[in-house]
Amino acid sequence: MPAEIVGSEFTSSPSGPRLSASPVPSNRLLVVVLAFFFLFSWIYDDVTVPNERSRVYLTVSLVDCGEISIDCAVKRFGPINDWARVGDHYFTDKAPGSSLLGTLPYLVARLFSSPDDWTIVELVNLQRRLLMIPLSILGALLLRRSLRVLAVSDTASMAAIIAWLLGSVSFHYSSAFYGHQIVAVALLAAIHFGLIAEWRTGVTRPSLWSGMACGLAGLVEYQAIPLALIVAVGVAHRAIREGSAIDLAHFVLGALPWSAMFMVYHALAFGGPFSLSYSHLVSAAIQAKHTRGIGGVGLPRWHSMAGLLFSPNRGLLVTSPVLILLPVGLLRLGRRLSWIVATAVFVCFFVAAGADAWAGGWSFGPRLLVPVMGIAMIPLAMSIDRLREGPQARWIGGAIWGFIAFGVLYNQLAQAVFPELPEDALNPLKDVFAPMLAKGHLTPNVMSTLFRERSLWTLLPICVGTAGILLWLGHILRPHRGPGGVTRRSQLWGIWLAASMMVLGAGAAYLLARSPAWNDSQQRDWRKVVEHWEKMEQKH
Repeated sequence: MPAEIVGSEFTSSPSGPRLSASPVPSNRLLVVVLAFFFLFSWIYDDVTVPNERSRVYLTVSLVDCGEISIDCAVKRFGPINDWARVGDHYFTDKAPGSSLLGTLPYLVARLFSSPDDWTIVELVNLQRRLLMIPLSILGALLLRRSLRVLAVSDTASMAAIIAWLLGSVSFHYSSAFYGHQIVAVALLAAIHFGLIAEWRTGVTRPSLWSGMACGLAGLVEYQAIPLALIVAVGVAHRAIREGSAIDLAHFVLGALPWSAMFMVYHALAFGGPFSLSYSHLVSAAIQAKHTRGIGGVGLPRWHSMAGLLFSPNRGLLVTSPVLILLPVGLLRLGRRLSWIVATAVFVCFFVAAGADAWAGGWSFGPRLLVPVMGIAMIPLAMSIDRLREGPQARWIGGAIWGFIAFGVLYNQLAQAVFPELPEDALNPLKDVFAPMLAKGHLTPNVMSTLFRERSLWTLLPICVGTAGILLWLGHILRPHRGPGGVTRRSQLWGIWLAASMMVLGAGAAYLLARSPAWNDSQQRDWRKVVEHWEKMEQKH
């Protein structure tokens, strides 16, 4: 392993506290825990999510009609808002990668059914359950493996996984058929195999998998192409530095099929290998958002950057505040890996802040930043390891737990109530979450569906599960003794609790201090919409 990739060893200071040696769960238990969270709740069946449906339309057209146009799906399920048109034919306005991946679970399902057996709601849920959730769990296992290679402690690794998949907006997009989380896992795989894994390990070289992951990322989301190119530059630099032309060839070979698929699809659909769907959108409103700058992206604006960082409904540091520790971890990474991750995160933020649609439409949290959250967990885990060294570990472990716990609680609350908020719901806690909880309006979940009852008690399993995860995380993040072993355990608990409660209190105070964006009339209108969804849900 090249020294500049691994960086330094991660051991506690001889004079500092002994870090917790509490056992971490096995990979099997980790899979079970994540699956429990992902499968617990989902969006109302009657809620139309054009982003997901547009992808499903292409999947259905490919499998059932053998066409890249979505004409047959439009005839079957009706028009949608996210589509493009060339002549008399309609196409999805998304990059085709996610739809191509979606053909795998649909082909399996079609072995035991006919096309008429499936509604669009069932098809969307099929992709959520059989594609997105397994892919996200695979991302968690891949992150854990990468961090072990980088000599990061199991404690910090588990904290990073929880912060990513349960305590950030990635939680919702891990079980929604969008392209963002697919890109996040693909980029994580590209960095693992291209910059972290040992290359000379067998006939099938990891650089081949890295190239495949980069190519897939660009095929799934247009905005992921610059991120994939950044990783490709890093892999090429490693190959040249180590004099490994064969690994560079394997990387190119891995990316080639996806790149060829990209060009062939766009040539057939839109008349040229690099002619994107954005030039053929049906919706005039969406088309207007893509005429500014390059593909709708111009220079970042202050209100966009502030919103992406600090707004209660879209802010990265509000919905996932533990990421404030990211810079510390970047300093601990090797030079090449640190440059790649930092550049990818910066470019993604730059693109999001420069887009007219920076808020991401109906959503909660900065969904346009989801593609880089997976790789951002690598320096975050290193940051947790670093900050838990030395005398400051008596309080920093509590602060880290507070950051992660706030993100977990806020995102789980959004998922329990409604994870696809309108853009004008600027203070979700006061505009949506509190009023809907008070009236017992919840997104459908396993318990409410099973017992046909919509009440707060149906959230009991997820509340118990969340509490258990957070209590266990607090236990492993807490140091067992102070410097020299002289600090009493009661004192450590007091310091740890004080730090964690200060962080949670500050976050809650920030949300409570914000004024509601909706007046009473708007809240009543929103409740009517939700009540309509609930009635339609009962019919389903």
